[in-house]
Amino acid sequence: MKMTTDDFKSLRDAITALLTAPEHRDVWKNYKDKGLSKKRFCWDAMHASKVSTQPLYRYLNDDNITTALMKICEPYMVD
Repeated sequence: MKMTTDDFKSLRDAITALLTAPEHRDVWKNYKDKGLSKKRFCWDAMHASKVSTQPLYRYLNDDNITTALMKICEPYMVD
């Protein structure tokens, strides 16, 4: 993974705070029921967390960010 450890931790903390909130417990089920992808879920979670992506794009591309997002979101995409 090309993302720095500090950026990964910041992103993970922001997304984890969002996805562990009681009102978001069934979000993955809703995505799955609508036929939306895991990738879409992860990117939407990142944007909903309001984390700034500008610093990431200084040295990463979408594929690099997706790799990190999938690792972060995997525990929340339980069928």
